[in-house]
Amino acid sequence: MVEAQRLSFIRANQKLIRCDILNGLQEAVNRGETDPSLIGRRIVLLASFTGGTRYMFNNCQDVMAICKKFGYPDLFITITCNVNWSEIRDFVLPKGLSPSDRPNIVCRVFKMKLDEMMTDLKKNDFFGKTINGIKLNNRSVVPYNPRLLMRYQAHVNKKYCNKTNSIKYLFKYVNKGPDRATLKISNNSAQCDKETIIDEIKRYYDCRYLSPCEVAWRIFAFDIHHR
Repeated sequence: MVEAQRLSFIRANQKLIRCDILNGLQEAVNRGETDPSLIGRRIVLLASFTGGTRYMFNNCQDVMAICKKFGYPDLFITITCNVNWSEIRDFVLPKGLSPSDRPNIVCRVFKMKLDEMMTDLKKNDFFGKTINGIKLNNRSVVPYNPRLLMRYQAHVNKKYCNKTNSIKYLFKYVNKGPDRATLKISNNSAQCDKETIIDEIKRYYDCRYLSPCEVAWRIFAFDIHHR
């Protein structure tokens, strides 16, 4: 409902967000259109709306610019929440609940663990000093780090990163949902005389999946991406 209210406000205030500058030829070119009559009217979903297409695209462009300036990242690390963390179980079990009953607690504990990990990696010299001249073998490519696993008691995957493929992964999804598809059958000849309306908000809504943890994360206004 929080997200629906925000999208409703954006839809009702298209003039206030200066969407007219996004309804021009550049947008038509981006879609691959060659007929000016097909430009139609566009309902714009702002780049400031978290999770929208423009939001993801702008963040991806920023990351590519950072990589161009400073080079590719060194490590690509993913961490998955463990619902058996003592902080979660100590809260829900005395109340006769399960972690799935309190996604808000799961999200807050995961955020604490994530902040702690970032502190370890950025300030506490977690991996120690870099030593030159180490001979690498097949063991070096296994995404396994016992120190991280023991410290955070969760699934932690660590890989060496040296190309853009893994960076694009960041903007494919953040919270995973099920595979989904939508199909629409229409008579184009009957609609050829009607004005084409490109509704970015409807595109965002179509087959939209929200998990309870993502809902809680967004309501708490926790950051989705950092730079």
